[in-house]
Amino acid sequence: MVTKTFSLLLFLFCTFFCFSQKKKISLTITQLEPYCGGARPTKEMQQQTQIPKPYVNKTMIVVSESGKVDSSKTNALGVLKLKLKPGKYKLLEGWHYYKRIPTGFSEKDFDMNCLKQEWQKELYSIIVDSKKAEAIPERGIIIYCPWATPCLLESARPALPQ
Repeated sequence: MVTKTFSLLLFLFCTFFCFSQKKKISLTITQLEPYCGGARPTKEMQQQTQIPKPYVNKTMIVVSESGKVDSSKTNALGVLKLKLKPGKYKLLEGWHYYKRIPTGFSEKDFDMNCLKQEWQKELYSIIVDSKKAEAIPERGIIIYCPWATPCLLESARPALPQ
């Protein structure tokens, strides 16, 4: 009887221990930067806009399926390191999570219904189970030219460079 009880407790402890272990995740976060200058870009300049660059020293927000929020910062190479318990998570840019207006604009410059949808867009879905962690890219980060910012009203668009 004692052996069965001990075996059961050992099994429950091992099960709990295995499922409560955090998994290490390392993601390289990149961004695309379009050409925003006034002169017609050269072919080389256009090609440079298609090369992903590290998203350096940026705070990223991690939201669990239960709504628990944490944050982590990318390093000088754009690498984000996380330790997560088993579950499902969303990875968001800070301005999306905190529902901020892009820098240099005010709320009146935007179609707010469109912006509310933009704020919901996650960068990655992360699924962690007892054996592995998987990060599924949902969208990329694009640093927009001021006149191409998503949801910006036509009346608020800066003049295009000549």
